[in-house]
Amino acid sequence: MSYASFVVWVIHVKLIFDGKFKRRLLIFIFVAFVVYFLYRVRGVLFPFILAIILAYVLNPLVELLEQYKIRRLYGIIVVYATVLGLLFLVGFYGVPVIVKQLTAFGEKIPYYTSEAQSRLRDFYRDYQRFNIPESLRESIDQNIVNFQLQLTQLLSKLVTGIFNIFSQIFSFIIAPILAFYLLKDKDEISKSIVQSIPVANRSELLSLWEEIDTVLLKFIRGHLLVATLVGAATALGLALIGMDFPLLFGIISGITNIIPYFGPIIGAVPAILLALLQSETLALYVILVMAVVQQLESNLISPRILGQSVGLHPLLVIFVLLAGGELWGLVGMLIAVPLTAVLRILIGYLFTKLIA
Repeated sequence: MSYASFVVWVIHVKLIFDGKFKRRLLIFIFVAFVVYFLYRVRGVLFPFILAIILAYVLNPLVELLEQYKIRRLYGIIVVYATVLGLLFLVGFYGVPVIVKQLTAFGEKIPYYTSEAQSRLRDFYRDYQRFNIPESLRESIDQNIVNFQLQLTQLLSKLVTGIFNIFSQIFSFIIAPILAFYLLKDKDEISKSIVQSIPVANRSELLSLWEEIDTVLLKFIRGHLLVATLVGAATALGLALIGMDFPLLFGIISGITNIIPYFGPIIGAVPAILLALLQSETLALYVILVMAVVQQLESNLISPRILGQSVGLHPLLVIFVLLAGGELWGLVGMLIAVPLTAVLRILIGYLFTKLIA
């Protein structure tokens, strides 16, 4: 390379790293560092995530009180007092029931496992009467053994998962405290964020955030309310038909109902399997209860609370649900759709900026 070519190359590189490119590179490095840092400390993020969700849920109530000339701090106190009062009533009457059902469920796991194995042995004895090729019989025998192991593991994981929810007691205690400060300093936090955005990009970035905010509101507020109603209706229906542990299965049904398409099935399977171990009639009643609740949810509750969808094609929704389940299990399925909806907005914005 000649000296003149080298000088031209140096000037070219200098021009590349001047101006907008340099700023964008620095922003990219900063964002990458923040993402990496959050990944490294992900173990302590749970209470902060809960606090953000809680602040999202309670903020409309606080703003409603502000419309009646009540200062924001006093409005937060009123909302917190009301919510704490309701939680106290729920805790006073509900927590002992949940703990009692959890304890009873844990004690009955050996019985349910034994009953499931007995049913499988009966099935094995019945199908032995048929003239089945030996290779097929061996395959069926192996699948029966595998199913027994998977059933035992499923019951153990179900109990472990429920207990893990209640083991996060510290996060559930500190989250309302963090949410209180988020609500109290909402205007200051919003102002600081807005001021940190360059004036030239402020309008379009705020418009972008409003679009994202709409998606988040729909999932955090709307789906939580729908999940609560579905869980309560399921628990009530199961209690009326005499199903064991109706509150536990109501909680499971409510949580999994957040997952589109697959959620109602995932939530119904544990209750149906447990009912089958008691009687086929009870299992039919459980299926009927689940079907009625889901019809109410899909035709009455969700259209009134959630309104229109987040603008994702059903095929894409199914794909991201399966991908989320493959990567992070049930949690991945819970966050897959809102995360994809937010990414769709961000990718659309970036694509527009790049081709503009």
